[in-house]
Amino acid sequence: MKKLNLYTVTIVVSFLMCQLSVALADDASWEHTTLRQGRTLEMTARGLCADQLGHLHLAYGESDLFYGYYDGSTWNMQCVDDMSAIGQGASIQVDSSGNPWICYLDHRTATLKLARKQGTGWDISIIDEQVLLTVTPTIKLDTNDLPHVSYAKPGDTDRVMYAKLSGAAWEFHDLGELAWKSYYPIHHCRLVLNSNQEPYIQCGDSGFYFLDGHWQSYPFPGNVFVTSENRALHSLVVETYAIYRHQNVVRSG
Repeated sequence: MKKLNLYTVTIVVSFLMCQLSVALADDASWEHTTLRQGRTLEMTARGLCADQLGHLHLAYGESDLFYGYYDGSTWNMQCVDDMSAIGQGASIQVDSSGNPWICYLDHRTATLKLARKQGTGWDISIIDEQVLLTVTPTIKLDTNDLPHVSYAKPGDTDRVMYAKLSGAAWEFHDLGELAWKSYYPIHHCRLVLNSNQEPYIQCGDSGFYFLDGHWQSYPFPGNVFVTSENRALHSLVVETYAIYRHQNVVRSG
């Protein structure tokens, strides 16, 4: 089994070749693996994370929602939700027991859904309805393995939303207006949790964080144009800002 001491993962979709591939880098070389090919791939964001053993977990939407697990030598793929026009904007996290949680969009019904692996099967439920399909969601698990989700809803003004599972029910927060200053057709609603498990959310050009029982807003640099080339850097900026706010502003004094 190849040990990936330090890895970088990219997911490349070629609409001419109809190919989904993953590139892994260890300390010495790159290893490329083709996961799917020969079908039309109409996907937006793909979700990828590592579990506590360093094994990779992948979620993506094609015509259905798919999940893949890399055990260190082989990718194991399966279909999670086989309804058509489903799974786009997939975001994935793995809990302390090694079970994946995936939030994703259902374009048929404009719903935000959650798939959680339990044993050999999947438990699929609806988080919220009438969501904005041009904004991809993000899921994060806190230290208690409870899910936190950021996404958006349409209206007279589009709204940034945050939901967390509290007991058996979801708790919803309308954070404020979704600002659009860039013109990339698909936006990403980024979510990070700091060391105190407090959420920081950036969606479009709007930013929000939770402090002392209240949601606060912060301006996100309007000159950051999000493209497929700089999306990873864009996510890093959001996460760095959350750490900065926590260490230097939010908790100072």
